Amino acid sequence: MNAVDFARHRVLVCLFIDALEREGRWVDRARLHSEYATDVDERLFTSVVEGLRARGWATVYYDGPNDGVVTTVAMLDAFAHADALAEILRSLDARVFEADWQTRHIRTDAAGDVDLLIPRPAGWTVTLIARERPADPSPVATGAQIAGRDIYHFHGTVEGGGVHHGGGSESLWTRWGTIFGGASVVLAVIAIGAAWYFWRHA
Repeated sequence: MNAVDFARHRVLVCLFIDALEREGRWVDRARLHSEYATDVDERLFTSVVEGLRARGWATVYYDGPNDGVVTTVAMLDAFAHADALAEILRSLDARVFEADWQTRHIRTDAAGDVDLLIPRPAGWTVTLIARERPADPSPVATGAQIAGRDIYHFHGTVEGGGVHHGGGSESLWTRWGTIFGGASVVLAVIAIGAAWYFWRHA
């Protein structure tokens, strides 16, 4: 991610963690610096939180001017929790991101340097957990699944008659059965024809 995306990500993580502590806590650049070791230019911070407000994720307030300076403060809205978390997970390339104020602990399976990607208050710890691998659906049937079923082996193209039934002796009996069946039909037709001939000329 570029410098702007990096700053946007860090500010969002700070707002997200801070919103978990208690509702109604405002965050400004001074708190980002003192509590989260995150330094962001005033104009960039204002732009980032205004972007969050435009998405309906944050409330932004302007304090001042105090000595001619207007201070931007922001707070992540409670109903934006899911959207903010989904954005953080995407940025971290993670499936898990859990922050707990009671234990001052974060659990995540984030990829990359967590010290850079996860700003946190002093004294907090981060535990990297193993990423859960989704179960791969196996196309190979187990012995229990194929018990009692015919097994077909496919070789070559379908047009080339490449379907062979498993079991050589079974195929042999099928082939001879077909030959005998065909011969029986031919003999039956001859016998009917002969009977009809003799009946007509009797």
